[in-house]
Amino acid sequence: MNLGDGLFHRPRTWAGLLIASIGIVLARLVSPAATPDELVSIIYVVGVLFALGGLALVASAIQVRSVRVVACPRCYLANSAEADRCARCDSPLGKEGQGSAASA
Repeated sequence: MNLGDGLFHRPRTWAGLLIASIGIVLARLVSPAATPDELVSIIYVVGVLFALGGLALVASAIQVRSVRVVACPRCYLANSAEADRCARCDSPLGKEGQGSAASA
């Protein structure tokens, strides 16, 4: 596994965590229930929005890769979709259009 491809090696992740932590500190610093002031409520709402924006930035840094695989019918190893034979047992992979039904 290449550590350079991890989630914590992306700048968006660290920026999102920093923004979210600033938002959490702002929201926890002022409590609108303690002093119902308009400025305190605005700071609280800004803190909550910073926290949500930071979490959205962290979520945008997550990349999902989809890889097509074909399972070997004999040993159940997941092989690449482009492979014709299994990497472990060297048996032919049962793709569409191949196999005993296609040869009969």
